[in-house]
Parts: sequence; C-alpha cells; structure tokens
Amino acid sequence: MEQEMRVEVTEGHGEKDAEKTSHKNMFEELKDSDIPPQEKTIDRLNQEGFALILAGGDTSSQTLAYVSFHLLDNPEILKQLKQEFYDFWACITEGLRVNAIATSRSVRVAPHETLYFKDWVIEPGNS
Repeated sequence: MEQEMRVEVTEGHGEKDAEKTSHKNMFEELKDSDIPPQEKTIDRLNQEGFALILAGGDTSSQTLAYVSFHLLDNPEILKQLKQEFYDFWACITEGLRVNAIATSRSVRVAPHETLYFKDWVIEPGNS
C-alpha cells in the first residue's frame, strides 16, 4: 500500500493528465497550493496520504464499536432504532461527535514569531 501511495503522490507532483480526470486529486491540490515547499515533498505528502487512509479506517471502526457498545448496553434504544432507520444515522453522527479521535499529527505553527528550543531556532511560519 505504501508503494501505491507513493505513486499517487508522485503523479500528483507531475503534470496533470487532462484526459484521465476532470478534477484534481488531493496531492495535485496540495502541489498547487501556497503551503511552504518543505510541506510539499514527496515523502511528506506520502506520510499525509497514509495517515489519511489510516484515520478514515480508524475513525469508522472506532465509531462503529462505540455505537455498537452503547446500543447493546441500552436495549430500549436499540429496540427504538430497529423501528426507525433514520435514528441509525443519528446514532452514527452522535458516535462520531462524542468519540472524536485525532489520528494524525496536530500541526503547530507560530506564524509571526521565532521560537527557540534548546539549540533549535524555528523561524516564523514553520511547523
């Protein structure tokens, strides 16, 4: 899977094939964005793409596990849910809200000041 991700990232860094699709993929959008160049390297975008795939799977599985537990722990609500399908989507939405998890790095940027940590100097705008 990592190799396939690298191909997607690399193709997103190359020229867009207009006949292939009528829209840009995530990597093409990032390449054309105004984010700093160090955030557009192939290795960096490969990491982000992989994190995105893992986050989507983890969020879905965690939400389903969370909702399943609470439905099985509350038979009255499960019975009501079986009567109205609409309530199922409400359960999933609420499960996503309550069980929110962060599975990728949380970027911290000081846009206007230089940061100092031990021997490190982090210029404004860098993460």
